[in-house]
Parts: sequence; C-alpha cells; structure tokens
Amino acid sequence: MHKTHNKYVVNTALVLTLIIILYGQFVLGHFSDCFYLEEGPNALGLTLGYGLEEVMSFIDLRTNLQLLCYIDFISVWDNIFPIIYGATHILFFMYFFERWRYVIAIPILHMAADWIENWAEIGMIESYLDTTLIADELITLGSTMTIIKWSLSMITYGLIIYALIRATRGVWMKTQLL
Repeated sequence: MHKTHNKYVVNTALVLTLIIILYGQFVLGHFSDCFYLEEGPNALGLTLGYGLEEVMSFIDLRTNLQLLCYIDFISVWDNIFPIIYGATHILFFMYFFERWRYVIAIPILHMAADWIENWAEIGMIESYLDTTLIADELITLGSTMTIIKWSLSMITYGLIIYALIRATRGVWMKTQLL
C-alpha cells in the first residue's frame, strides 16, 4: 500500500475511534435515558447471551412506553453504531494486516451479528407487547447473535492489540539498531 494511502487509512481510523467514543457517550447515552434503570439490565445486547428469564426480567422492569423507546433506540441509534465501529475496525485491519485482507471479514460479520441481534430483540419486545408471548426461536437467535457479536469483538480487539504490540516492537527494535 502506498505510504500516503497508509497515512490516510490510519488517520481516518483514529478519527473514527474518537467518533466511537463520542457517539457512545453523547448519542447512545442520551437516547437510552428513556428506558434506563438504576438497577437491573439496561440492554439485552450487553450480556454474553441470555434466556427467557433474562428477557422477561428486562421486559417486566419496564413500562410499555419504555419498551417502545427501547425499540426506537435499537432500531435507529444502535443500528448506526455498528457502521461506525465496523468501518473503524476495517480500516485498522487494512492498515495492520495488508497481506491478510481476509481479516476484514471479522468486523463485517461483527456488524451483521449486531444487526441480527437488534432485529431479534425488536421482534421479542414487539411480540410481547402484542401477545405477551415470545417465541423461543427469537430468544435463541438474539442470544446466539449476542454471543457471536461479543466473540467477534474480542477477536477484533485481540488482533488490533497484537498488531499494535508488533508495530511498537518493530519501531523499538529500529531505534535500538541506530
């Protein structure tokens, strides 16, 4: 990859990293206020899997208005977030793993798992609000996607940390030789 292109890729990734932090703090934090509780689970997707008991606990602790707010939140704001973190991770992978481009599949799959998880959660809550029943398949799908999402997240950050250590070690070794 050309040096100027490399610089553009890493600078864009760093700017997007800042956007992730700001988006999480000011957008996700702000728009989640309408369903936030001081105690108890505040999002199903922040756990490493869940079952009927956890889903019902999440639902039972909230009013219908809070549940509708949660649906709006994950329909809009929580579906934008994977685009931002996915683009960031893809750019870091492009920069650090030039020869292994296939690793960009990891953040793409991560984004897809997050979106499918959101779709399943919306389905669970809408089903509950309509019939007070939730299909086991939706719970299993949502839980599975949550586990896949977090697993891919751990792999992504592990690879980025590995690449940073490798790059730092390379720079340190060059300075020692001078």
